[in-house]
Amino acid sequence: MHNIFSQPNNFNPKTQPPLRHLPQKVRLAQLISCFLSLGSALFIAAALSPHSVLPIIAAALCGALFPLLGWLGCCRYAYHYANLAKRWHKIAQQYCQLAQTDALTGLGNLAAFQLAASKDCYAAGHPLCLLLIDLDGLKETNDHFGHEAGDELLRQTAAYLHASTAGLGEAFRIGGDEFILLLPNCTDNAAYSFLVKLRTTAAEMHFSCGMAYRKESDGQSIMELRQAADIALYQEKHNKRKTVSSGKTIDAAEATA
Repeated sequence: MHNIFSQPNNFNPKTQPPLRHLPQKVRLAQLISCFLSLGSALFIAAALSPHSVLPIIAAALCGALFPLLGWLGCCRYAYHYANLAKRWHKIAQQYCQLAQTDALTGLGNLAAFQLAASKDCYAAGHPLCLLLIDLDGLKETNDHFGHEAGDELLRQTAAYLHASTAGLGEAFRIGGDEFILLLPNCTDNAAYSFLVKLRTTAAEMHFSCGMAYRKESDGQSIMELRQAADIALYQEKHNKRKTVSSGKTIDAAEATA
């Protein structure tokens, strides 16, 4: 799973001139070149004999040479600032991605989930399955084995969820031990099959899950789906607590029913 936090960034903006000075420097270079051209032409014309053709030639050469040098300087500034603008744009994109990435797992964070909610494929009128996943026993893992073990459990869970949704949707860590999976354009049967497969292939990972499904004809927003999934998640956790207290076992598919 790609984690952009591991990428080094040696660019120091303090060593680069700000972009806002580009127009002033370009105009200043043009103005200096014009003054140098005019001054050189007048100086040479006054120094040489007015009856000679040399002042005319010298003035023409200076009038062509100094503006050319000035424009070359402008091109150098333009090229330098164009490259600088590209680098700053790339760095801005990296920082924007960092702001939407969970540092521990590399998944999208809550900000990324909220931004994804505005995508067309997640808008009302499109089929969508939202799964809200909550790890069971993370606190106990932290208490008994330390936070490093808890962090590793979160990373393994995130890697598994990322691999499970590859090509199907997106996975997000929205905080603590909670994850959200978005599966666009899937049927309700496909969503239920995905949940059953998710549980059976990750039998060693204990988690509770609430699922909410929106048909194409429904007008629920993605935030309303999240609320519905949160209610389903709470109900499953409540059923698990009842099961543990009564000493009974419960099937994974039965818990989501």
